[in-house]
Amino acid sequence: MQTFDPQFGDLPDDAHQANSTSEGGQEFESILLEWYRGMLERTTGADDSSSDAHDLEMQAVFKEALGRRRRPPVEACRWLADGHRSLAAREAGAASSLRSGLIRSARMMIRPFVGHEPNRHGRTSEASKTRVLHAVADLQIGGAQQLVIDLADSTPRDFPHHVVARSVAVRFRPAVAYTEEPGLPSRLGRIFDRHRPEVLHLCHYHSSPRAAAWYDLVTRVARERDVPIVQSHCVIGEPWLGTDRQHLVFCSEWSRARSGLAGVPDSVINPGTPFEEFQAPRRPIPPDPVVGMVYRLDGDKIEDSAARAIVCVLQESPRARVEVVGDGPMRPRLEAALKKAGLSSRVTWHGYVPFSRLASLHRSFDVEIAPVVADTFGSGTVHAIASGTPVVGYGIAALPELLRSDAAIAAPGSPEAIGRKVGAMLRDDALHAEVHAAQWSHASSNFDIDSMITSYHRLFFEVARRRTPSASA
Repeated sequence: MQTFDPQFGDLPDDAHQANSTSEGGQEFESILLEWYRGMLERTTGADDSSSDAHDLEMQAVFKEALGRRRRPPVEACRWLADGHRSLAAREAGAASSLRSGLIRSARMMIRPFVGHEPNRHGRTSEASKTRVLHAVADLQIGGAQQLVIDLADSTPRDFPHHVVARSVAVRFRPAVAYTEEPGLPSRLGRIFDRHRPEVLHLCHYHSSPRAAAWYDLVTRVARERDVPIVQSHCVIGEPWLGTDRQHLVFCSEWSRARSGLAGVPDSVINPGTPFEEFQAPRRPIPPDPVVGMVYRLDGDKIEDSAARAIVCVLQESPRARVEVVGDGPMRPRLEAALKKAGLSSRVTWHGYVPFSRLASLHRSFDVEIAPVVADTFGSGTVHAIASGTPVVGYGIAALPELLRSDAAIAAPGSPEAIGRKVGAMLRDDALHAEVHAAQWSHASSNFDIDSMITSYHRLFFEVARRRTPSASA
């Protein structure tokens, strides 16, 4: 579902205005509370003695809201964002000498030999009528980066897109026009002057202080040239709050409800899936079923409790085995927990795999699990559903928007419930078919990649045509 603000021009028939804030609204999930507490601690430090009266007041307001498990008031969020940007700028300045043109040149020379190309959508969108500069701090494998690739790769020559990144991973070979620029203002200015973007697409996510400072610098150059900003916010926490003169794009209604800002126009544009690459029919349950888990094994997605969920699945279904696709810092801890439970022989670890292998892996699973601490959307879940594989996961964050069926939604933080629901589905082929049918019906109607790309291009066009006259030259 997409929502567009009227100030950006003609709207689709199903559009509606729904700017909102969670201030005083929904009770926040633990992962969000932890994010805010971590940001407050990093930004203010443990010592409050140097804070002025306003800082102390804002800290108190912030802590009081978190104590009630609510989003802090917008004024407090903006105060924290300002403080974080100032801190990030200081830390980035101290570390800037570590990056050099020599290092970037070496990475550029190595990348053609060791880099992996991202998946390419391969079709040009007729809706593309705007020159766009995409800014993403780190260009590597990931959902935010794939979004940029999908959009930049779908444009005709008349309206080219360009990508600027602070850092490009040595093992990532972008398939679109890009420039790696760690943050020299004069060079960033020349990138804007060379490509003359009508819109800056800020693909924002929280990373290092250097990344935060880089986003600030890129947007400063855009505002100096009066280039309007569209910000995609697809991660836990606050969007970039450097200006209200932007259009926010959230990847799910859940994310929008918790991070939207009153007075700032926004949209929900769900991430798109290339269904033609994944689509396969559901398979009957075999005697020796395989349960899959496909996730980046990092603390913002998967934590220790995922090991307990795998244990419960294997205990509930004695003839099943589990295969894990993905890697990350949590993997050694998960492996150790499964070894301690005596179940290592029933678990296979694939690590990271190229996108081209994902479809066949999803099709090899009979059920997949999503025992995550949070997920602002869940593209992997849609990939599984498209591949004919139903998914069981926690009813947390945006996952219920994808899982659809009570038989597939477990109580958050209950690995036993994951195990029971997977076991029930593996014992009842009719239930398995019913759950997948509900999930596929919703996914196929809402999450195709062409709709996502068209929605973004339409938004870019509407935002660009509302530029001030001074920016049209």
